[in-house]
Amino acid sequence: MERSDTARSQYRQPMPTADAYFAAAQELMADGDPSRVTIDALCQRVGTTSGSYYHHFGSHDGFVQALAKDWGDRVTTGLEAATPHTSDLAATRRLINQQILRQPHKQEAAFRAWARTNPAIRAAVERVDTVRAQVSRDMVSALAPGLDSKTITSYAEIASLVLIGAQAHDPNTAADVGARSLAAFASLIERADAPSGSGS
Repeated sequence: MERSDTARSQYRQPMPTADAYFAAAQELMADGDPSRVTIDALCQRVGTTSGSYYHHFGSHDGFVQALAKDWGDRVTTGLEAATPHTSDLAATRRLINQQILRQPHKQEAAFRAWARTNPAIRAAVERVDTVRAQVSRDMVSALAPGLDSKTITSYAEIASLVLIGAQAHDPNTAADVGARSLAAFASLIERADAPSGSGS
């Protein structure tokens, strides 16, 4: 009997990590439908029983809160890491096309849809939007340092809404559409800051 128990323990699979469940949730949400994120679907995708799920999260509400925090942390960390590189114009242009827009747009669109009905997800989205607004202000300031604070804030709000709108329209094309649209908007911002008569 002891030998049998030892043999079973040797073949026992390690308990999936919380990150494995987060990744599974994001895969399930890839089509923009958060209702697919159920306990059964998560456990099936991770390849385990519900025991490890409850071990990590306690309940489905606990999972959603942890998922919201994980997603919010990852997105805001990426945005904040970009901020130190907005001190010059060339770096700002690169960020517009790379670090800021090359995000998992399908995931963000799905989280935004879920935020309409879930307070924990809504709080995470609001946190992301707050950080993105500050990064956008930093970028506008780098593009047009002569603008006043109120105008910078207004332009930053437009830039953020361009990205969110591209995600809502079609998450599959949001990176390319958003990059083109924001590059064009950046050119307009630079012109607004240029001295009168200095360019066409």
